[in-house]
Amino acid sequence: MNDQTVQSRYDLRFESLVTPGFAFEFPCDADGHVNMDALTDTVRENYLYARTVVGREYALPIVIGAVALTDGTASVLRPVSTPDSRDATFAGRDR
Repeated sequence: MNDQTVQSRYDLRFESLVTPGFAFEFPCDADGHVNMDALTDTVRENYLYARTVVGREYALPIVIGAVALTDGTASVLRPVSTPDSRDATFAGRDR
């Protein structure tokens, strides 16, 4: 029997529209909510900047799920949600 457990974490990912391959990622919950109080000043400034320039410099954010075994042997990244044009203004909005 395998006694490994699975840990999940989520990131809110903003893909650059200007620089291919560049993106900002910020820790979030499964719904894409970022705890701004947990961010350093620099990371918080980057998060607020990315949100401000969505559609000009960065694409709408998506939630990426990272799943890993506790011993670190496996890691899988997968999109958890994709932006919906109806609520694009609120994508990744803090509550």
